[in-house]
Amino acid sequence: MEKDNTQPDDQGKSPGKLRTLLREFEADGVRYCHWKSNNRLPEALSGETDFDVLVHYQDAESFNRIISAHGFRRAVGPRWDSHSSIFHYYGLDEDSGHIVHLHVYYRLITGGGLVKDFRLPMEDRYLNEARVVDGARLPAKHLELIVFCVRKVLEHTDPLELLMLMREGAGVRREIEWLSDEETVARAKALGGEVLPAIQPELLIRCIDGIVQRRGVLSNFLTGWKIQRRLARYSNSSFLKRGLTTVGRFFQKCRQKFFRRGHINRLDLGGRVIAVIGGEATGKSTVVSTIHEWLGEYLKIHRVHAGKPPSNWLTWLPNALLPLARRLFPKQRSGVVELAAEEESVANTSLVFALRAASLAYDRCQLLTGAYRSATRGEVTVCDRYPTHVTGDIDSAMLPPRGRDSSLYRILQQTEERLYRSIPSPDLVLRLSVPVEVAIERNRTRDKEGEPEPEDYVRQRHARVGKLDYRDTKVIEIDTNKSLEETLLDVKRAVWSII
Repeated sequence: MEKDNTQPDDQGKSPGKLRTLLREFEADGVRYCHWKSNNRLPEALSGETDFDVLVHYQDAESFNRIISAHGFRRAVGPRWDSHSSIFHYYGLDEDSGHIVHLHVYYRLITGGGLVKDFRLPMEDRYLNEARVVDGARLPAKHLELIVFCVRKVLEHTDPLELLMLMREGAGVRREIEWLSDEETVARAKALGGEVLPAIQPELLIRCIDGIVQRRGVLSNFLTGWKIQRRLARYSNSSFLKRGLTTVGRFFQKCRQKFFRRGHINRLDLGGRVIAVIGGEATGKSTVVSTIHEWLGEYLKIHRVHAGKPPSNWLTWLPNALLPLARRLFPKQRSGVVELAAEEESVANTSLVFALRAASLAYDRCQLLTGAYRSATRGEVTVCDRYPTHVTGDIDSAMLPPRGRDSSLYRILQQTEERLYRSIPSPDLVLRLSVPVEVAIERNRTRDKEGEPEPEDYVRQRHARVGKLDYRDTKVIEIDTNKSLEETLLDVKRAVWSII
């Protein structure tokens, strides 16, 4: 049996979802292997890195059936970052709340970090000679060494790819050291052109020596150039197109890194709009931040605050004058009007308040319809608070119709009503709750700018949140009177149920 230096992973730290998938692949006869970077197998099995899996194209249907049954979702990158036969799938490990990332290859396609343009036609041998290590199938080590060396000399043929290779530095050196034990190197060289007939045995040996012995850039460039020519028949594009694509993707990645930030993958079947609602001190900000950070590691996600939407060009001036209006008309603040409406059934609203309400409705409408435009592109938006279609609800329309009011008030009231009606319903509402006495204590002691909210206000908000009606939208109740770990695990399970 081949000697293996891979250290077994502690299965207790591994996502149970991934372990379950691997067992089902074996039971169903799916031909697969974790095809590269197996010196870091423990990290891949524990979910710290993505799981790079090569799947035989004839087993694609069985593979997809299994992962779909376990709630995996496919994501795609922008056109400039997509490669044929390579896909991303994400699934939730329900026990830990971690996301399992399967980076799936149906062909052994390689190249550099920017452009994977060459297919190595050795998938059958790669899969047929796979061995099981710590529950996962890995390629024979000498075959992995051959593929690794071909990949790295190809990266020496382009200045931008070489720049990215040099940035990997220590990681590449560790992988070389792990792969290049004496027996593995000897077996790889002995295969000659048997594995890749397009490459002469002498050239393949030079390729292996160039990477294992860490020869100079010029030597590896010349070897890589020759191998690139031999593999031209297995390339997806011409030399010129490959060069232009490399430059284009390099600048796109730079723009993404320095200006847009965040992940670029989007859900293949469309994005989602997730609303988080709750009374004071129920943990809305913490939950919204957790969802944003958790999903943002893998998917394109936006975080918005529907309670405090940003100004638009039409509402900038009224919003800029809002602090002055609050000082001049303290009884027309939204919190005061809400309490008056709750206690007296009739809110004493002025034209100043009506103008502010219509302006706020416009800002919310722009913000939330924008969230739905993002969802059509496969992106996720998580919203702190969300309006309903019922006048008088929290964060919803505030102007009741009145027959004897001025024509200006009626125009503002009808405008506000129309704007709220045009806001689409969210895909999921997470309603956070705690016993009201707990909320009062949290409100009194939490670290927040300004004075804590009055106790009557906290009680009133909690009572009203429980009555909010989001029509046919899925509403999941989240009890936040638990440990933070338990609460966030409940949140992640709820969110994944609609991803």
